[in-house]
Amino acid sequence: MINQREALGKLFEACWKDEALKARFMSDPKPLLTEYGINVPEGVEVKIVENDENTVHITSHGQGSQARLNSPRPSDIQDLERTNGVNKDHDSRK
Repeated sequence: MINQREALGKLFEACWKDEALKARFMSDPKPLLTEYGINVPEGVEVKIVENDENTVHITSHGQGSQARLNSPRPSDIQDLERTNGVNKDHDSRK
């Protein structure tokens, strides 16, 4: 059985290979998420944004959210480092 993280990875991979699929995903993600076995509860809105070389999106959990407040995901940090030209092996705090 595939978990939701793996399913999302398969969906992203498919979108990288198929521009029409990516366009569907960007404009109306819920049906595709369901197709790939990812349950989206009724009443939950899903927005898809795309990072590029000049823009990085970082999500923040709103107050009252049922989700745990986590530190930034490693991918968020890697995207910021890439955008800022920072080498991940370099610690600017030193």
